[in-house]
Amino acid sequence: MSQTPDGRRVVVQCKQTSRAAKQTVTSTNVQTFNGTARLEHKADIALMVTNGTFSEPARDFANDHAIHLIGATELERWATWGDSLYDVVGLSRGSALEASA
Repeated sequence: MSQTPDGRRVVVQCKQTSRAAKQTVTSTNVQTFNGTARLEHKADIALMVTNGTFSEPARDFANDHAIHLIGATELERWATWGDSLYDVVGLSRGSALEASA
């Protein structure tokens, strides 16, 4: 857990998947993270990162609950090419995000 310069609390969870087994992060994983990030850690920004992909139901749930997802493509932009996390997930730098959409 960390904070943005304007004081928003960021909670991150990382999920490693096996590309060989073509695993994806599921909606259940994202739902569980939402409960922990929001209720337990009081996240303003909830961010889930994987080296793989997210299932379509996981993406739908994340979209409905303002959870930012970083899959392999976005992770590469952020880690390898040095793109700002704000740009990778489309966060505003100055205004506070609401805990849920």
